[in-house]
Amino acid sequence: MGCLYSCDNGVAIDIGKVAFSTTLNLLSNAIFSVDMIDPSSGSANEFKELVWNMMEEIGKPNLVDYFPALKIIDPQGRLRRLTGYAGKMIGVFDELIKTRLLARKTEVGSDETEDLLDTLLGIEESSHEIDRRHTEHLMLVSNRIPL
Repeated sequence: MGCLYSCDNGVAIDIGKVAFSTTLNLLSNAIFSVDMIDPSSGSANEFKELVWNMMEEIGKPNLVDYFPALKIIDPQGRLRRLTGYAGKMIGVFDELIKTRLLARKTEVGSDETEDLLDTLLGIEESSHEIDRRHTEHLMLVSNRIPL
């Protein structure tokens, strides 16, 4: 509805934000079968901001890449910020997993959504190859995020 409002009032639309939201919703639908970005939801805006901050932080130049000896002191504070973002993201994933597990228990005999989360939870239940922690960490796409 925001785009319609902008069009009626002659206000410019930020195509980058629209593309970012659309891409994030596309990925979250494939992984969780849920739209993670809803313009009217406050928690969705927090998630969107979290993902945006992670992307910005990962994309910034890092002194440690040029001077590996500085890795211990983390002069730019990137490791600290990325660790914080990753922890918050794990918390979001944990809530989604808990919600899905509760839905699976209460909806006995119903068809599963068969998204990535259902597949991982199925593997988790049928074998001991992965556990809850693995599932949460697999949701973090970038291997550059320190955990």
